[in-house]
Amino acid sequence: MRLCALRPLFAALIAASLPALLPAQFRFDSWTIENGLPQNSIWALRQTRDGYLWMTTSSSLVRFDGIRFREFNRRNTPGFTADNFVAYALLEDRQGCLWAGSQAGVVRHCNGVFTTFTTKDGLPRNGITRLDEDDQGTVWIYTNPGLSKWKDGRLIRVAPEPGSPFNDFLTASRRRIGIDGYNFGLWKIEKNGWQRFANGRWSNFPLPPGIDPTTLEISSIVEDSRNRLWYRFRNDLTTYYCLHQGRLTTYTGMPRDNFISYQDAAGNIWQSSHAGHANLWTGGRITPLERFRTSYVFRAFEDAEQALWLGTRNAGLLRVSPEWITTVTPRNTVSPELNEISTVLQDHDGSIWYGSNGLFHWSNGQLQVYYHKGATPFLKAGGPVEGAENIVSALFQDGDGTIWAGTWDGLARLSGGYLVSDGPHAAIRGQIAAIHRDRAGVLWVGARRGLYSIHGAVLTHFSAPHGLPPAGVSVIRETRDGALWIGTSAGLFRRTPTGFARALTAPTPGAQHLDDQDITDLYQDSAGVLWIATASYGLYRLENANISHFTESNGLGSSSIFQILEDAGQYFWLSSHAAIHRVRKADLNALAAGAKTPVASTAFGKTDGMNSASHYPYGQPSAIRAADGKLWFATDDGVSVLDPRAAAVNHRQPPVHIEDLTIDGRPSPSNGAITLKPGQLSLDIQYTALSFVKSNQIRFRYRMEGLDPDWIDAGTRRTAYYTRIPPGSYTFRVIAANSDGVWNNQGASLAVQVLPALYQTWWFQLAALLAVAASIAAAWRFRVSQLQRMQSLQQAFSTRLIASQEEERKRIAAELHDSIGQRLVIVKNLALFFLRAQGEEAVSSGKLRPIEEISSEAALAIDETREISYDLRPFQLDRLGLTKAIEGIVRAASSASSMRISQNLDNIDDVFPEELRINFYRIVQESFSNVIHHSQATEVNIRVERAEREVLLTIRDNGLGFTPGAAKSDSERGGFGVTGMAERARSLNGRFSLHSTPGQGTTVSVRIPIPPAQTRAATQ
Repeated sequence: MRLCALRPLFAALIAASLPALLPAQFRFDSWTIENGLPQNSIWALRQTRDGYLWMTTSSSLVRFDGIRFREFNRRNTPGFTADNFVAYALLEDRQGCLWAGSQAGVVRHCNGVFTTFTTKDGLPRNGITRLDEDDQGTVWIYTNPGLSKWKDGRLIRVAPEPGSPFNDFLTASRRRIGIDGYNFGLWKIEKNGWQRFANGRWSNFPLPPGIDPTTLEISSIVEDSRNRLWYRFRNDLTTYYCLHQGRLTTYTGMPRDNFISYQDAAGNIWQSSHAGHANLWTGGRITPLERFRTSYVFRAFEDAEQALWLGTRNAGLLRVSPEWITTVTPRNTVSPELNEISTVLQDHDGSIWYGSNGLFHWSNGQLQVYYHKGATPFLKAGGPVEGAENIVSALFQDGDGTIWAGTWDGLARLSGGYLVSDGPHAAIRGQIAAIHRDRAGVLWVGARRGLYSIHGAVLTHFSAPHGLPPAGVSVIRETRDGALWIGTSAGLFRRTPTGFARALTAPTPGAQHLDDQDITDLYQDSAGVLWIATASYGLYRLENANISHFTESNGLGSSSIFQILEDAGQYFWLSSHAAIHRVRKADLNALAAGAKTPVASTAFGKTDGMNSASHYPYGQPSAIRAADGKLWFATDDGVSVLDPRAAAVNHRQPPVHIEDLTIDGRPSPSNGAITLKPGQLSLDIQYTALSFVKSNQIRFRYRMEGLDPDWIDAGTRRTAYYTRIPPGSYTFRVIAANSDGVWNNQGASLAVQVLPALYQTWWFQLAALLAVAASIAAAWRFRVSQLQRMQSLQQAFSTRLIASQEEERKRIAAELHDSIGQRLVIVKNLALFFLRAQGEEAVSSGKLRPIEEISSEAALAIDETREISYDLRPFQLDRLGLTKAIEGIVRAASSASSMRISQNLDNIDDVFPEELRINFYRIVQESFSNVIHHSQATEVNIRVERAEREVLLTIRDNGLGFTPGAAKSDSERGGFGVTGMAERARSLNGRFSLHSTPGQGTTVSVRIPIPPAQTRAATQ
């Protein structure tokens, strides 16, 4: 079958789908029991000043924040006993309290507390028909029948009461004002006109002129959310009257079966019927709403962000928004592959071309499709057009108007109603992604197999010898300076005089290298900045060789970017796998300049009117900015058109609220503060922000002041989790930004008090600290006492040892002096006696020489024995006293050396007990021994000063000195040494100190307390 034979079939398919080309006026977002709404019947609807959306269903009061519904009813809410709510009766008073009417009384919600008022509290009846408020803030409560008011915190019954002026008007005449008349006030119907009591006062109810008010019957009446009263008469169902602020407006030509619900800010009157049909009436023109079917709308209102909400009898809750994203390509149900669009182009005449399984041209309501001549696009059941050469993936229009189409199997041009592959471009095979003719007239073609150029009749294939890798070419851009940039699946390249060179091989530190990135688009803005989109690593910015890198971590909605478009407001629109993202270019420039604040990225997709948000990643151009400023995007399900001017940026800061608290998994009430008791470990805080524009894209940051060092970026998460918070006082703060990045930096706060456990209280810790300190002190005292005891024992041992040594020395000295010394004297005397007896002749002859030597040696032995005996126990100490013994040491030192010794000695003979005097003596003796043998001193001074309570010994020389700790040990020097002197000083309860500096001499000091007995004796 040839193409010409199939064209009627294609025309029939396209004609059948043309109604889809007409853009819808509105988009309806719906909430029912399937997506969280407790019931599908909405009887009343209102947005309170804190930003929440409140509604009543048959059995509950419901709060909505754009994401979550919360239901309040008699089963889950203390103080809530009402049931079976009624239409329209939902009011927020001037104090911010919410009132809801039911058949079982009226519910008041104020400061988080619910209270239900019934006949027990003063209502005439429990069935509520209406709620309103007067100029003084009095809330009027209408029952069936009856009237009460809430004033100054007190419920007052007004009627029926004896003598009440309202008694005659509590029941409305159904014949006169219709079955719903009592929902909109109390009525007076007199010959001179009608009056209505509402909002605390009687006011005239204007009627059209020339009508007898006593015979008039109202067919339907409703008061909308802007307090406009709409009504019509039974004798003319096509004319509606609107009463607003005393002014009456007439609307004619209305459908007789429809009822008015609301007139929006644009002047559209919303109508519905019992049959479920709905339409708009604007200036006498009726527009059916095919996507909106409901039997009745009980309440409609426009919220603070200008969205229209509808509460319906059985279709749930609806939000109505202008549908500014439309799909303008016909949907093919026979061959769905025809809906997959890869490229889109606007030609010089303003008509649209797009590529799919064929080349499609849309102009003036007509759609044409083009293929290669002779192709056999046989439509199998659900199958695609056969032949890869007819699958169009790239489009370009030459200056002469020629349309070039890159296909999955080569390059073609449109000629004579067909795609034609002839001339040099016929040699290009494989999938084509990009086509561009430069200012020199060269046609460049990017394909899976590389880069081609056609100059005249010459076809050139660029590959590795020219500097390009063996990779697919996805984008070709010529910047205003004439540079040709080539984006490939293996990085970015730029044309040079000799070929091509890799560009941007050294990006900003921390950024991903472009060497191996899959480049999907290049865009040069009016400032000359080149923007580079990649398939996986976000967006790059190149300005004067400075490159910046942006990913999801910087706020981008996606790191996969296929196309960059800029609107007239200098916003970027970035297509990706899942959505189209809007980003303010100035925010990206600020990030490149060093700003730390992430950009705000707003996502648009199926919920905004697109059939599909998935985009074809290979093919140029896959999105365009048309001459009228609208943006066209090729998707997997048609071409979507977006008007950026209609997508107004939401500049309203979203109100932020802390909703629920959970402690250890159990709900906890809060009134702006929460206290965690000892043992309570976890705290979960649920919060929300109230923007009904893309509520799922609201972002949050929170911080526990006093605990968190900085803000925590929670993204879209609406719960903060804390465990094991240390005892103390904290403030939890949460802030939020709407989908366009407008932050409410004041946010909401919660005071958090964490009580300490017993062991965490300051007094317990202080007591524990004191106990520990006392234990340490006791242990320290015990240890010190042990050390002192050991030291006392050691000192006593040292004292006994020294005393034992001195006793032994004394005994040895006595033995030497009294025994050996005496025997040596006898030997010497016998020798001398023998010599005298032999006469002079024997002596002169030398015969007695040995005897003389014996006598001489005996004399020497006697002297040595006396010297040893003196060293062991100086006789002066026992015979002459301690002071004379010290003087003896000084004389001996003076005679044994050339040192000049000066002395100043007080009498200390009676200071020390006899058994301890030797220790003081030994200290002086050892000190002089060290001076004589080691110091090389020329001057020595010794002072013994006796004060009232102590004796001070000072021996100072001007010798070599030494570094303390580096001197030879006592054993190496011989004698008692420093250790011995210190021990002897301690045995006298004294303090020994030694100060020495190399080259400056040594000073020995000993301070010894005088025992009390000696002190008293000296005083006496």
